[in-house]
Order: sequence, then C-alpha cells, then structure tokens
Amino acid sequence: MSEQRPTQELLEARLQETDAEIDKLDARLRQHKANSELRDKLAQRLQDIRERRAELNDRITGLKQKTARSFDELGEGVQDAWDELASAVKRAADEFK
Repeated sequence: MSEQRPTQELLEARLQETDAEIDKLDARLRQHKANSELRDKLAQRLQDIRERRAELNDRITGLKQKTARSFDELGEGVQDAWDELASAVKRAADEFK
C-alpha cells in the first residue's frame, strides 16, 4: 500500500492550524515569567518556526502552480518540510510546559 500525500487544500488547512499553534506559543512566551536567557531562547525558537512555516508556505504556493504530476513529485519534499515544522512546533510547546 502506498502512502498518500496530502492535497494542497489539506496542506493549507494544516498551515492554518499551525498558525494558531504558533500564535498560542507566542502568547505563552509573552506571559512567561522565565529569566531573560530562557525567554530569548524560546523567542529564537519561535522565530525559527516562523521561518520554517514561511518556507513551507512558499513550497505550497509553488505546488499550486504545478500540474498534478508535478504535485506528486514535489509532494514528498513538502511532506518532509511539514514534518520538520510540526516537530519544531511540538518541541517548542513542550518547552513551555
């Protein structure tokens, strides 16, 4: 059985969900009473996540301009980028616990 790649619509919906998670993390960071070194580290992590998110959005935008065949070819790269973004968001959320 082959693994099904997400559709463009699903990727866009997942990006919106990730945006909400990033916003939650940002709000928690602003309310966090940690020392400045930890706050700076967490702020940098959120900045890295935002950069990854922007890169993923660029890939998805590129997919919109491709044919269905190209989408299949590029979909694996997008899935890898998505997995990295999701992992980074989870790690950041875990640090706020």
